[in-house]
Amino acid sequence: MQRGRSSGGARLVPVGPAGVRALYEALRRGETAGILPDQEPRSAASGAFAPFFGVSALTMTLLSRLARKSGAPVVFCFAERLNGATGYRIHWLPAPEGIADTDPAVATAALNRGVEACIRLCPEQYQWSYRRFKRRPDNGPSPYRQ
Repeated sequence: MQRGRSSGGARLVPVGPAGVRALYEALRRGETAGILPDQEPRSAASGAFAPFFGVSALTMTLLSRLARKSGAPVVFCFAERLNGATGYRIHWLPAPEGIADTDPAVATAALNRGVEACIRLCPEQYQWSYRRFKRRPDNGPSPYRQ
């Protein structure tokens, strides 16, 4: 995974405080930072619950903090795989209003609306098998446990 993601020249940073510092430093230098926004945070303290297609999902607050503190603009981007392995079409979407809000509920709801907008363009290509709802509000039961 690391080799594939870094093959185009991307510099990967570790999860955790050192990685967050590296992201801030990159943004200060005017570099671009890419974040996978639909990944569930490692701890509930690193996120807030916000609607994702109408279901409450633990959503990272890192992106909104980076945008707010650095002043960097936020855009959503994804690659649509074209039929017959003929290539990709890159989609760029503006971030929804509120993405850098100081209120985590507002910011994470905006982040999820941005992810939803991307998914709606190519729902058949989203990784629906990713367990986006593992942690539940008020420590409710995981919908993935049988």
